Amino acid sequence: MTDLTDAARRYISKSWTPLALGPDAEGRPKRPLFKDWQTLYPNDERTRQQGWKRATGVGLLCGTHSNNLAVIDIDDEELAAATFAKFARSGKPFRWVWTGRHRGHLYVREQEPTEHGKVWRGEWEGREVGGELRCTGQQVAAPPTPGYILAADNPPQGVETVQKAWDAICLAMGIIPAKSGGGGNYPPAWQDSVVEGTRNDSLFVEACKLAAVRMPIERAITILRTNSELTYTRTMDDHEFEATIRSAYKKAYPKVERPAESGRYKREIK
Repeated sequence: MTDLTDAARRYISKSWTPLALGPDAEGRPKRPLFKDWQTLYPNDERTRQQGWKRATGVGLLCGTHSNNLAVIDIDDEELAAATFAKFARSGKPFRWVWTGRHRGHLYVREQEPTEHGKVWRGEWEGREVGGELRCTGQQVAAPPTPGYILAADNPPQGVETVQKAWDAICLAMGIIPAKSGGGGNYPPAWQDSVVEGTRNDSLFVEACKLAAVRMPIERAITILRTNSELTYTRTMDDHEFEATIRSAYKKAYPKVERPAESGRYKREIK
């Protein structure tokens, strides 16, 4: 535990928000112990009172609360190794962490924080690869969490956006981004089965659908919670779940009243 708290202090000195992690449903140290972890800041007193004595890992909150930190998660062992080698040969400083399953995390710092992370899919050397872009409101496990190794200890590279940084990596590595039926790289809504790597994006798309028809957000939360229990292979943390829905509503809820909702229409039908 001493190693974890020492690491947390080092992360705070970098203006990053450390999170006390406990075991998830699979026993891996990836679940924030503090309920409102997305509201923490580096020097928030609550950050020091998350339950560090019970922690089995330390995470980092991405986005505005960590100096616009974002993480490119490459969830493929061979592609991660090839990407790391590419950066190492470039001679330019970068920050890289090997994960507990030998995949890679590339840390970057955005000029303007991206509000919603997303899953990426693509083709590389004739096979399918994937991962995530972790942004505001999301978190990643970090060293010295068991299995996580800091391989390149430099400040995160400054980038315009994490998406543009990833697009440049795809070009350099010969990765062909996949086209999704949901539009962009988002999955389609209302799938029969949603796997772990697409949970956030699937929920975001589904919440956008409900926001577009002006469903009250509290009703949408109830409906989407039931749907997630039926179709998601693993459920999400309650705070992250609601934050994703609220982000979707902020983006997709109509800003202009429909004719049937306008004051003029209501007066005319009285």
